[in-house]
Amino acid sequence: FEMNPVGSLLQTFTTYPKFSPTSSLFSKEPTGLAFNPQNCHFYLTDDSASRVWEWDPGPDGILNTSDDVITWISTSAFGDKDTEAVAFDSANNRMFVGDSLNNKVFTITPGPNGLFDGIPPTGDDVLTSFGTSGLGITGNLEGMEYNPDSNTLYLTKKNTSIVEVTTDGIAVRIFDISAASAILPAGLAYGPGSWSANGKSLYVTDRMVDNGADSKENDGRIYEFDLGNPVIDSFTPTSGPVGSQVTLTGSKFSGASAVAFNGTAATFTVDSDTRIRADVPSGATSGTISVSNGAGVGVSSGSFMVSTATGPDLTLSKTHSGNFTQGQVGASYTLTVSNVGTGPTSGTVTVTDTLPTGLTATGLAGTGWSCSVSTLTCTRSDALAAAASYPVITLT
Repeated sequence: FEMNPVGSLLQTFTTYPKFSPTSSLFSKEPTGLAFNPQNCHFYLTDDSASRVWEWDPGPDGILNTSDDVITWISTSAFGDKDTEAVAFDSANNRMFVGDSLNNKVFTITPGPNGLFDGIPPTGDDVLTSFGTSGLGITGNLEGMEYNPDSNTLYLTKKNTSIVEVTTDGIAVRIFDISAASAILPAGLAYGPGSWSANGKSLYVTDRMVDNGADSKENDGRIYEFDLGNPVIDSFTPTSGPVGSQVTLTGSKFSGASAVAFNGTAATFTVDSDTRIRADVPSGATSGTISVSNGAGVGVSSGSFMVSTATGPDLTLSKTHSGNFTQGQVGASYTLTVSNVGTGPTSGTVTVTDTLPTGLTATGLAGTGWSCSVSTLTCTRSDALAAAASYPVITLT
């Protein structure tokens, strides 16, 4: 079932020929689901077949069509006795598979061939694992999800909580979900929230009454939890050199503990719950900006470009056009001079006007202008002998 963040059903797909005998189908009991955004492959656990199925939608990018490519690896080959939970880390191309009976999480990484083809001797996948008993998870590990923003895993823990752990099984924190009164928490998903275009939520399915005798049973639910992570809506400027200041706007900035530019820690000042000022740190590279607080990490949707300029680089706010009338005195307009380079911001700015074609009036060059720097207000101090266009301003 595919739905949007507010719960509206978008479309469905099937994995079992009983329901769609003309499609490329394979699993009678899919239990867990994970997705690789790099190649659009789906990974489905199957506790009846003791497998993880890899579902490639093929060149058309659409599931349940004739060009689908379906492969699988055996989980019984490495001792997984109850294969239900699965998660995928696309940044490191690795899969996490749970085992409820043995209270373990297995990490599977492709070997030199780059494919998930099973552990030796069948394939060359590399396998590691960690136990979940020490986390208080003994049985019922039906849901698992990877958080790419914090490089952590979420694991379901019976009825009342979700445990967040590092990818090698070290506990980070526990989320109390008892307010949802979930009966059988199962699948987990981390993604955009329904409450904010840039916010993130954790979605939890509840199987409710597990009554296989009733084919029309429909009491399942999905709960959405706002994790309280910072939300970065925008930042200005969008580029600049090391040492320049960037203003972040968003929400949940109070109590921020860290700001980083593409992973490099920066010094920052929290002005309010919706505003942070941060300095581009030495060693920063172009990429996303992140803000951390006690609840987690918020990552910008856009990238900040680190400038490599080594000297002053002056720019004008905009191009001005218009006309002076004959005899006009004191006509003025304002523009802003910005230094987007790494050179000093103090010094002398020379303002030069370029005479419009055919203009013969005197007093237009240099001496007729009185200007201040930063916010640059240019004012005519002499009367024009004839109507004239605004001069073209250049800076040196």
